[in-house]
Amino acid sequence: MTSHSNQFTGTKRVAILWTLLSGYLNACLKALAETDGVEIFVSNIRVSADAPYDESLFSWIKERYEWDANLDENELLNRLEEFRPDVIVSCGWNVPGHRHILKKYRHQAVRIITVDNPWRGTVKQKVGLMVSRFYLKPICDALFVAGERQADFAHRLGFPQRRILRGVLSCDHQKFSPIHFKRQHLLEESRAFVYVGRLAPEKGLDVLVEAYRRYRQSVSEPWPLRCYGTGLLKPLLEHVEGIEIMGFCQPDDLSGELLRACCLVLPSTFEPWALVLHEAAAAGLALICSAEVGASVHLVQNGYNGYVVETGDAAELAWAMSHYAALGEDQRNVMSQNSYLMSLQFTPERWVSNLLDGASRLVKEIEH
Repeated sequence: MTSHSNQFTGTKRVAILWTLLSGYLNACLKALAETDGVEIFVSNIRVSADAPYDESLFSWIKERYEWDANLDENELLNRLEEFRPDVIVSCGWNVPGHRHILKKYRHQAVRIITVDNPWRGTVKQKVGLMVSRFYLKPICDALFVAGERQADFAHRLGFPQRRILRGVLSCDHQKFSPIHFKRQHLLEESRAFVYVGRLAPEKGLDVLVEAYRRYRQSVSEPWPLRCYGTGLLKPLLEHVEGIEIMGFCQPDDLSGELLRACCLVLPSTFEPWALVLHEAAAAGLALICSAEVGASVHLVQNGYNGYVVETGDAAELAWAMSHYAALGEDQRNVMSQNSYLMSLQFTPERWVSNLLDGASRLVKEIEH
């Protein structure tokens, strides 16, 4: 067997086994590919109608295998054998073909599985704890998690801290951070709330609509609420005074749209992480979200750059919106600056560093 210790001091070959690509991952992959001594291979499902990202975003990737509804495991394995990966990063463990390949590469590559689900104590998760020794450990050397709620889950699954890598989710920080600095030079503050996400039940849109109605009733000059996204619950937003339905927004356009608002509102009833919270923070928006939003643990501090409200509580959400809007413009500007500072915890460059440093530590362990 080739020594990975020696390989890791030279060219590092990193294979990314994904499902649906996204704008945020594109930024992280570019940062990885631009790292000296790194070559990448990407496998992914073709673009979906549910998230119609511009395919040209990913045309720069040279070594790439795309698949439709059913993964051709043999074809992917052949491509990987040609690529000879030192590190394999798999998006979760739900794709059978990915699991089979990870098992085959035991002691041949550092195998890392990403996790964005927090520990919730569900029956399914409790069963997962019982079977992880037999189901997960044979196909995985480390877990790459989003934040501390996910790290708690990883530790419960039996992974020690040295095998839990953090920071798997980062927005394209270089795209969104300039919006924060542009915001500081606006002649007039962008007084508007914004929602960005799928128009789906777990996003708490019924709570958002009710809260926004209450907010409008409580102030003399209410701000508009702009909603970006597609989904079955679009009719819920229609014909509500003050709500502007903007449709799906391509990643390249979202940063500019965030300049037109000063506060993101995200009242999800189930949200393992929420990348949009990071995007909005990098763009200098204040943040109002439910306690269910996983990223709130890292990106929102009450009164510092926004508010975390009780999940499903329209009255509390309406209060947060009214309270923020009633602040002086100078106070809102301070919140904007604070959001930007908190966004620096996660960047594509840190994503690369966390991944490569973690893999490097594990190389000697997997050889035995």
